[in-house]
Amino acid sequence: MPSVRGGTAPARSTGCRGNTLQDGKLGGMLSLIKTSQDSGKWNFRYSFLGTRRNMGLGSWPEVGLADARRERDRWAAVLRAGRDPITERKEERAATKAQRDKTDPTFAEMAQLVFEARKATLRGGGERGRWFSPLQRHVLPHIGKMRVSEITPQDIKGALAPIWRAKFPTAEKALQRTRIVLHEGRLMGFGCDPFSAEAAQRMLGAVIHTPKHIPATPWQDMPALYARLNAGTVGHECLRFMMLPLVRYMGCAGARAAEVDGDVWTVPPKRMKGTLKHVREFRVPLTDPALAIVQRQKEAFGDTAASVREGGPKRLSVMPRCRRSASGRGCVETLLSRIGKERFPWRPACAESASE
Repeated sequence: MPSVRGGTAPARSTGCRGNTLQDGKLGGMLSLIKTSQDSGKWNFRYSFLGTRRNMGLGSWPEVGLADARRERDRWAAVLRAGRDPITERKEERAATKAQRDKTDPTFAEMAQLVFEARKATLRGGGERGRWFSPLQRHVLPHIGKMRVSEITPQDIKGALAPIWRAKFPTAEKALQRTRIVLHEGRLMGFGCDPFSAEAAQRMLGAVIHTPKHIPATPWQDMPALYARLNAGTVGHECLRFMMLPLVRYMGCAGARAAEVDGDVWTVPPKRMKGTLKHVREFRVPLTDPALAIVQRQKEAFGDTAASVREGGPKRLSVMPRCRRSASGRGCVETLLSRIGKERFPWRPACAESASE
């Protein structure tokens, strides 16, 4: 019989059945199942509670005969103690993994942990700004299953290289979030290296990016646009409502009749632009046309008590997906374009259109 000392097959075999070579020690409980001329797998065959079981001990020649025998002896001792070796090994591996997860989580686990820790400071729990989206779409598919201690700059570069130049704003956000995850993980005591993100950015290279802004509605076109929004739909009413007090989209799209007291509308901090902990409620005086919109929506959808959940069906208005020519983006920019010049002649024109 060939010798394993040369790395080809087990020595001291008692028999050979097909491609299976059995070791002579311990009644042939250890065998090598040949899968090809130069490879195979070690098998520990035993019986537990009347059931015959086969336990893999590794691949050959990566695991030699001496190592396979040591593993066989170890699990044979467990069997003699009245425990099932396969079950025992599963429990050992689960315990090892649980311990490793505590000290060295995967990047996906670390990202979720950091996200949960930051949710209280993010608008809408991070959903409004889609904080997690760049990571989920572009980083986690590549390095999400890697342990944070194993992540290298090359790994981060490989994840972001496909979009670094083609979708630079998205790639920049993904890199920023990755940097935050690694930095926060390091502060939490995990083996993260925040410098990996910095090094990956250098490897990705500089990008000259010119942002393409959605153009604002020219202030001269505002009266005509206001007049065209006459269908009486929720979307048209919302757009008109935005144009009158010139409050940003999020403030108007989530507005409720209960927020209006007399002719003053109080926008809560959670719908104001800015860092959540630094913004305060915003009080807006409403003109008669704006109050008329509030009244019409109140009659259509009922009053909105404070107990109604955010995002519920009794909003004052809901912004639909509109064409850019009839969207609210740019209304505030239109106002800013007129600051420092004559008073806004289109504002009275809008009010006159509303009263017709």
